[in-house]
Amino acid sequence: LLKVPAMDAQVREKDELIGSLRSQTNAADQHGEGLKDHVSELKRALSRAEDRANASAAEVTKGNQIIEKLQSDLKASRAKAKLKSTVITQQELILTEKQQMADKLSRDAVVLGSQLESANAEKVALGRTVEEQKAKLEESRKVLEQNQQMIQWLNNQINEAQIAKYGGTSRFSFR
Repeated sequence: LLKVPAMDAQVREKDELIGSLRSQTNAADQHGEGLKDHVSELKRALSRAEDRANASAAEVTKGNQIIEKLQSDLKASRAKAKLKSTVITQQELILTEKQQMADKLSRDAVVLGSQLESANAEKVALGRTVEEQKAKLEESRKVLEQNQQMIQWLNNQINEAQIAKYGGTSRFSFR
């Protein structure tokens, strides 16, 4: 009979051990459930973090595309500005040449105007000289005509005098 109480004690110890193990198992199961919940929460947090990381990566990609476009636009703007600068420089050179040509033409026009004034003044002077020479020529013609008439008259007088001297008749002798 001694064996029975010892066995009862062993059974109690084993029941206590089983109870303790069940409690530990229940605690481990509860702890495992808590860990499962924690793992699930961590997985959700990881998923959210991955979503944020993907969204951030998409934003970075979008930002990089915008930066590349801005760099491309800047490069195009610089090329366009350089082209405009070249065109402006060429136009300034052309404008300078045209201005110089216009200045030269203006100076030439002033010189030609002065020459024209001189030519007009010379023309007026020559016109007066021509008129004076015409008047002198007319006067010389009149003098010449008078001289011819005088010569004619003198010739007639000489002829009449010679005729009268030599005894001929003269046309004036019938008077």
